[in-house]
Amino acid sequence: MSRRRTGVVGVLFDCYGTLIDILTDERDIRTHQYLSRWLLYQGVDITPESLRERYFKRAQEAADQTGECYPEIRVEEIFADICAESSIWEIDPDRLGVETARAFRAASIRRLGAIDKSRGLLDLFGATKKLGVVSNGQRVFSECELRALDLYDPFEFVIFSSDLGYKKPD
Repeated sequence: MSRRRTGVVGVLFDCYGTLIDILTDERDIRTHQYLSRWLLYQGVDITPESLRERYFKRAQEAADQTGECYPEIRVEEIFADICAESSIWEIDPDRLGVETARAFRAASIRRLGAIDKSRGLLDLFGATKKLGVVSNGQRVFSECELRALDLYDPFEFVIFSSDLGYKKPD
């Protein structure tokens, strides 16, 4: 005899627009000016214009190469390559790729906060249900945002599209 579960045993949340309210501007030259200056102190010399152009070109190329209908890339890999090509002293490109991705995110944020009602939902469902996050996003900084806003710990699992190489359809 098989046993079937009845009722809801778990609740999945999206990260952005459900848990986190965020506004970013990744194309704003000011974002790239800040990042370019920061990179100089990390041993990478690149103009803001070149940084912006290379980043978006490589990101598109990487997405096109996946063969996925809803492709996702890992931005830290894009930044690691750019940093390696533009370094003026010896660097660890993998480590710097991660740090650059996070600095890029910080430079691009115009608004960041927890959605007020999300905490209430976590309290409501967390006591009796398994909770998870399945979201389009870059783990390299999205996990940091969940942690910084004290939204990470209630979840049994957190999956970002960058973990898998493809996104959920809109």
